[in-house]
Amino acid sequence: MIIGSSGFLGSYIYRMLKNRCEILKEMLAATDILQAEIVFKRANLIDATNSIARRVKGYASEFWKEVHKNIKNNESIAKAFEKGFETIKHKGITKEDIEVINTLAGVLGKYDTLEQAQMVKNIRELINMQWTESNRELKERGRLYRALGLSFGIVIALVVI
Repeated sequence: MIIGSSGFLGSYIYRMLKNRCEILKEMLAATDILQAEIVFKRANLIDATNSIARRVKGYASEFWKEVHKNIKNNESIAKAFEKGFETIKHKGITKEDIEVINTLAGVLGKYDTLEQAQMVKNIRELINMQWTESNRELKERGRLYRALGLSFGIVIALVVI
């Protein structure tokens, strides 16, 4: 029982690191879609968030679905993002990641098309930096956490015996 629970804890930490990488990767895709929707389609924010929600995967999709739903219900962009973050905040994403992604809320709908596109591009670079860091952390520490969880459980079980 001790070995199993410790192994589970190590796997849980690994899964959170992996989730963070996946969310940030999908957020990168979302910014590309958002930029295309703004510049080329000249879509309004409701249509753009709907397109993003349909095209991205995983937890990022849940985030964008929530944002779309709230914007459609006449919530402010900031409030919609806040509610969107509620759906993913326990999935491995960090406060720093949330702050970077949340800068989109301050840009969308406040500037003309070209300025918004440029700002989204800059935010994409910030998200890319977060993704690079999370990917490095996953590679460096991911297997370590899984192995440490199991090893710690074995040590505790041997001490108890």
